[in-house]
Amino acid sequence: FPLSGLAGVPFTGKTGFGAYGSHAPDGGAVLIFFAPHIGLSEVGELGKVKRLGVGKHSGACGSLLAAIAAVEKKRSAQNHEQQPPPADDPLDYQQSQVVEIIDQHWEEIKDSPNRLRAATEIVYQVIKWRLIACIPVDFPKPVGLIGGIQINTDKEDGSSGVDYFQPKDVLFRRGPNREFTEKTLEFQRLAASDEIDHQNYEQPPPHQYQPPPSQYQPPPPQYQPPQYQQPPPQQYYSQQQSQGQTPQMSPHGSQTPAIDH
Repeated sequence: FPLSGLAGVPFTGKTGFGAYGSHAPDGGAVLIFFAPHIGLSEVGELGKVKRLGVGKHSGACGSLLAAIAAVEKKRSAQNHEQQPPPADDPLDYQQSQVVEIIDQHWEEIKDSPNRLRAATEIVYQVIKWRLIACIPVDFPKPVGLIGGIQINTDKEDGSSGVDYFQPKDVLFRRGPNREFTEKTLEFQRLAASDEIDHQNYEQPPPHQYQPPPSQYQPPPPQYQPPQYQQPPPQQYYSQQQSQGQTPQMSPHGSQTPAIDH
């Protein structure tokens, strides 16, 4: 169930989470994976990636790159008359909101050696806290959150390439009216260790559930065609001979009895 839009921001909000949460089965839980993304070219350039079927590199995340450029223009003395679109622009609402986020945190971004990297980290925190704010305190089911940065790499024709995920937060809440428990360090420690022996990992037992036999019995057919007992051709031919009749050949080559007029 998608909760986000441009730059990974959860634009569906509380209503979106309510719809998503209602899909969880009785006795189940919900798991939310969230991440802004950033490109990393084969030469190590952040914000650039070659997409499948495209011959040249393009920006990633394009939404963040456009937002940074819009705020730069807004705050530039030479282009002070160029303003980013208003935050409530109905024709570009999501991008307007991304621009607002970058504008609000511009002091943290402008002096960074890599503005896109700094913006990605800031947007990650915005996504995280907005997402937590969208989850009702009394939501009855357990909730798990896995957040990080998705790193896209070059895709060449004929190869899907490799994408990476840098985990940053693993949070878990067991039920309503409870705080999220931090599981990030435990997750990172396990991911970086050899404590899990995948070759000797004990497989879970097979599922014990057996569905009950079907109670449906199809009704018997209402019509039973008669069973015609046709004698084999050899027997039929012998009967004709014993009765003194000479078999004749039909136009199609089969033997037919002579007709006594």
